[in-house]
Amino acid sequence: MRVYLRYIIDHLRATWNWRMGLSLLLLLAVLIGVNYSIELEDELIDRNYAESPLRAFWFFLLQGGSFLVAAVLVMRFGPKNLAFLKRRKFWFYLLFVFAVYGFHRGFYGHMLIGQSFPVEIRRPLLYLISELRSLLTLILPFILFYLFYDKRNQQHFYGVQLKGVDWKPYLMMLGIMIPFLYFFSTTADFQQQYPMYDRIQGFRLAEYWGISEYWVAGLYELLYGLDFFNTELFFRGILVFIFVRFLGPHAIYPIAVTYCVCHFGKPPVEAISSFFGGYILGVISLKSENIWGGVFVHMGIALLMELFAFLFV
Repeated sequence: MRVYLRYIIDHLRATWNWRMGLSLLLLLAVLIGVNYSIELEDELIDRNYAESPLRAFWFFLLQGGSFLVAAVLVMRFGPKNLAFLKRRKFWFYLLFVFAVYGFHRGFYGHMLIGQSFPVEIRRPLLYLISELRSLLTLILPFILFYLFYDKRNQQHFYGVQLKGVDWKPYLMMLGIMIPFLYFFSTTADFQQQYPMYDRIQGFRLAEYWGISEYWVAGLYELLYGLDFFNTELFFRGILVFIFVRFLGPHAIYPIAVTYCVCHFGKPPVEAISSFFGGYILGVISLKSENIWGGVFVHMGIALLMELFAFLFV
């Protein structure tokens, strides 16, 4: 555990100053304030562009724009070096990476496929399929990108390697989080959001197939948990190991900002805390050169939140 604490301390010493920190705080305050005051994601994007190609564009703009603004602030008030803005490759990676992510978040093809399902089981099946869409919309594009373009620049597939993985510190981190998660599970925001399983109306699928609802719930929670691998691959793998080439260790800060923005559909407390969690896991990923710690902790926290919701909500 002390090794990972040392990672954080060393990173802060090498990168942090108060002007940069205050600029990030102001940016986060504006982003969070605007989102939750006008319901930017839940209302303007999700509701108005649920089945529109413009949905992908809005997520590209929201995620990529927040990253770019944060990167400019960090590099302006941190190392005072904006030379990365003159590098064509930076713009190529920025546009490609966030275009793919925008496509992933805006993808609605599974909704069209769902129209062929029987009405009584359409909702649960759509939710199950939506948890699998990342394989097509996120994982496959970056595998192809890595194999045919970026492999010469990156020795491993963006942190997907077992070299140097030590699971004990992550078990300790997860254990430390349990009392906080329990406290969070007692709040009204949490109880309105979780368990995520309740949204899919899994009992309909269980009745239609003539099976126990425990099987449906188990399948959903498995797919829900595995989806956090995709999240970690993007935010702690792809973004970290690509943009550290241009921004150095300062890249962790704008990545944490856009990770916070990714949570704008969640309760405000969760969105705010995701910035700090994203920073810590980003530093660990960078220093250890793998994403598995983040996968373990992120998946563990998500499934514990589901468990607490089942037990106490």
